[in-house]
Amino acid sequence: MSDLFTAPVLVYDLPDQGRSVAMGLNILDQEGALVATVTEQITEEQRGHRRHWGSGERSRRTMLVAAPNGVPYFWFDRLHVDGATTTGGRTLVVAPDGTPIGHLDRHTKGFDLFDASERQIGHYDYARIFDWQGTEVAVSLKDRTGGYFQQLAQGMARGDRHVLTMHYQLPEPLRTLVLCCPIAFDVSMSSSNRPYGHGGYFDNFFS
Repeated sequence: MSDLFTAPVLVYDLPDQGRSVAMGLNILDQEGALVATVTEQITEEQRGHRRHWGSGERSRRTMLVAAPNGVPYFWFDRLHVDGATTTGGRTLVVAPDGTPIGHLDRHTKGFDLFDASERQIGHYDYARIFDWQGTEVAVSLKDRTGGYFQQLAQGMARGDRHVLTMHYQLPEPLRTLVLCCPIAFDVSMSSSNRPYGHGGYFDNFFS
């Protein structure tokens, strides 16, 4: 049975969450079995702020990636983006015990992936993921299964689905950082009037 760290193909399912102020998504394997959940952790103060103003593109976003039974796998922590910064900031990836795994730095052409020793070990260009040598190791694409009208309905909805396909079993910490790439995309594309993530017809032109 595959899990988050062995499945070669994973589906990141961000459902329509209605008026929810916290982002949450499910990660499924190729057969549709749940292998992990991603749940945003917010304070009551943040919850009240978002009801009125949305999440904000520069605010801190902290997600817990956990097994279906709730056991934590790792934390995804997009730090607050300084007002003078236009690149999108840094996302820390941390083990449940607080040990740094690595981080993702966003810039205009995507995300650079770094290990805990600050060595760049990969790059994500919003579609393809490469290792430090420039070899493609995975792709993360919007799920476009179904006919035209089904795709249009999915595009107009506030949900979203991405399919992450890894070309081989990746070593750590690259594997975990690659697992974060679709999450980073959803967080970076979320806007102030869509606190639970992006998703919408015009997003089809950017994925």
